[in-house]
Amino acid sequence: MSPFVVVERPLAGAHALVGRRSTLVDDPARPGRLLGVDAWYPAALSVNDVATYELLPDVGFSAVARRDALAAEGSFPLILFSHGRSGNRLVYSQLCESLADRGFVVVALDHPGDTMADWLLGLAADDATNERERVLDLTRVLEALDAGLFSETNANLDDIYIAGHSYGAYAAVASAAVPALRDRIRGIIGLEPYLRTVTDDQWTSVRATTLFLGGARDTTTPPSVDIAAALTRAANVVEAWEFPAIAHQGCSDVGLYLEVSHGLDDLPTMITDYLRSMARDVTGVDGDEWRPAVQLHVDAIECWIRAARGSDRAAFEDRMNLAAARRLY
Repeated sequence: MSPFVVVERPLAGAHALVGRRSTLVDDPARPGRLLGVDAWYPAALSVNDVATYELLPDVGFSAVARRDALAAEGSFPLILFSHGRSGNRLVYSQLCESLADRGFVVVALDHPGDTMADWLLGLAADDATNERERVLDLTRVLEALDAGLFSETNANLDDIYIAGHSYGAYAAVASAAVPALRDRIRGIIGLEPYLRTVTDDQWTSVRATTLFLGGARDTTTPPSVDIAAALTRAANVVEAWEFPAIAHQGCSDVGLYLEVSHGLDDLPTMITDYLRSMARDVTGVDGDEWRPAVQLHVDAIECWIRAARGSDRAAFEDRMNLAAARRLY
């Protein structure tokens, strides 16, 4: 059996036009810190090879993104994405491909010291270090984008949203509070967000409007803890919604990993056991289909950004009502 499998029903749709580019970004101010960075973007019709996502070296899957495909014409809002604790930039491939198919450029980066590999190898940094370095990582990648990184994707650097899952939501809020960034960030998006360590000074400094999406079945960052903390402390406009059948990994590829793992012979037992231990973290129910969970996040993000850019607000409200989401604020 092939060490790579094809996702049978990619979330973006089998015929979606999505490109993907990958690179490494260094930081002269932090010698030795090398950031893996990927971009997904709307693409023109492409004959380029389909990009692959590795679960392990030479073991993984492919979906719809085409490697280094020519970008579609236009100018597209930029979403800068920060992964959750012990994750990495590729753990959200279906979310990122689908957002690119909807007309966004999504740039995701690794945070060394807090990736899956760091945790498996015992190299994870402490929380204070991670929180500091994450903000510097996001700042550095935006500097690189300003200097021409991924200019081929047609990202609009005057229309920037910063997003993150779990610990990545902390990084998004903290980064939007940095003086050099806060006037550039149009919106913040937190998915199943970890927010309890955001400081009062950071909340006060944030100027961007904010969307938080939580899951009623999330026991890792319960909305009653993390989103509630944001609602009582944030100085600027915050909008928060709770999906009834979403758990902590509802926006990630965890459900997909479980699906494709059945077609991979070369995954170590340690990895398959780890994935199975997270099965309930997608919807709160072991064995539930992952696609509707991730789709809810894609739909909400797309409609909210369109509304934030002056499009029909009612479309966002309708989408959330269809999802049976409960408005928290």
